[in-house]
Amino acid sequence: MASVYAKEKEAAQTSIVMDKTKRYQTIDGFGAAWLFSEKLTDQQLNTFDMLFSREKGIALSFLRQPITLMTRTLFSIAHDRQYIIPMIKKALSLNPDLKVMMSLDEIQQEHDRP
Repeated sequence: MASVYAKEKEAAQTSIVMDKTKRYQTIDGFGAAWLFSEKLTDQQLNTFDMLFSREKGIALSFLRQPITLMTRTLFSIAHDRQYIIPMIKKALSLNPDLKVMMSLDEIQQEHDRP
């Protein structure tokens, strides 16, 4: 049985060779899902800068953002207008090339649950 040290040493000796003449697929970008649903604190705004800013951060290029579906039959974006949409606008101001994917987030009432 090989020791953990031997495995680490073997892994450290592994080489990766890149062949620039071969192309398998392209990467369109990297992203995150933002799950805050209330007004951003100063610390969260700083995190926003680190995630989306080209000057201060890593300039993520995708954002998946849940929007609220109150029940199976009621759709309202009132909460999203107050909190979510301003956050998306902030992210877009930091990175105008940001791609945003909205997804429904169902908040079921107790009596609606199967």
